[in-house]
Formats: sequence, C-alpha cells, structure tokens
Amino acid sequence: FPSHDRAVVEMCGRLKIPAWIIVLKSRKEGISSWVAAKAYNEYRKRGIDVLVLAHEKKSSEYLLGIYQRYHNYLDQQMDPKIPAIPKIPLAHGRTNKYEIKLEGKAGKIEVETANNENAGRGKTPQFIHGSEVAFWEKGSEVMISLAQSMARKAGNIFIMESTPNSEDGLFHPIWKGPCGRLSCTNRWATPFYRNRANTSALIR
Repeated sequence: FPSHDRAVVEMCGRLKIPAWIIVLKSRKEGISSWVAAKAYNEYRKRGIDVLVLAHEKKSSEYLLGIYQRYHNYLDQQMDPKIPAIPKIPLAHGRTNKYEIKLEGKAGKIEVETANNENAGRGKTPQFIHGSEVAFWEKGSEVMISLAQSMARKAGNIFIMESTPNSEDGLFHPIWKGPCGRLSCTNRWATPFYRNRANTSALIR
C-alpha cells in the first residue's frame, strides 16, 4: 500500500468516513493485481465483504482469478527472506467463479459486472474494487448503487482504477472534479514510482 494512500486511509479512520482512492493507470503496471492483494489481505484479516467489478463479465471473472491465485500460493515461500503465511481453508461449497469464501470468516469476496446497474444493491461491502471504471457502460447508474451500498464509516475503502477512455461520463469527471465531503479522496497516476510529478493527493 503506497505510503500516501495509507496516510489517507488512516486520516479517514480518524474522521470516521470511508476512503476513496482513484487511480489513473497505464497498462501492464500491475495495479489491478495490487488492489486485489490489498482487498484479499483486508478480507483475510477482518472478514469483511469485498465487491469486485469490471466493465464486462469476462474481465470480472479474470479479476476473481487473481484473488484465487493469491489464496492458492499464500502458504508457499517465494522469497527466502519472506516467511510463508498459513492458509485458511476455503469454505466448502461457497467458492466458485463468482465468489471466494474462507472457512470461519465472515464476509466474502464477490464479483459482479458493471453492466448491471443494480450492482451492489442489497449488499453492504466494506471494500469495493472497481476496475476499468472509464469503460463502465452504465457507469453513473452503477456508481449511485455502489455509493449507497457502502456505509459512511471508518475502515471502508473504495478503489477505482482505470486506463483512460477519453472524456467518459464517469471516471473522467471524478478524476478531474471535487469528490464531495462524504469521504477522504486520494488520486494518483501510474507509473507513480518513476515520476512523482504524476502523483497528486487530495483530501476533503
């Protein structure tokens, strides 16, 4: 978790409001994988509900596959300097191509497509991973549903990441404009580790 984003999450915790992190990314930078790692770790530690959305069904299922690989390799030591982490077994009959559920943990990791304007409705996710938000066909409708589903409380995190899609009707205005007073917001662009001038943070 980049240090400036950790600071935003901590500040939001003190203010008792959710953290929104908006990432304008270039391709093949591993941002979706990074967000998946953060979300999986939060679920494993806290037993929260994680909602994962991409612009199309195939991409959503691919993202869930990334989460599944983190689980599969968690207890294998890839680096001799980093100890392996004990794996929590999957809940029997609760893990499929649409969700991941760990034994003895509340919550789950669930995937939906952003083509469903009711995505998130009837749920109360504590972590939302929105991928390729600029390409969401029903972006405004989906965002209304998602914003209403996430409680305004400390510890909740909403990460939106996307490659650019000209001046789309959702991601571009969020990236360029003010984000209101209901959350702490941090914006950053990749490759952030090569050019710090590409990184900007906004806390409201």
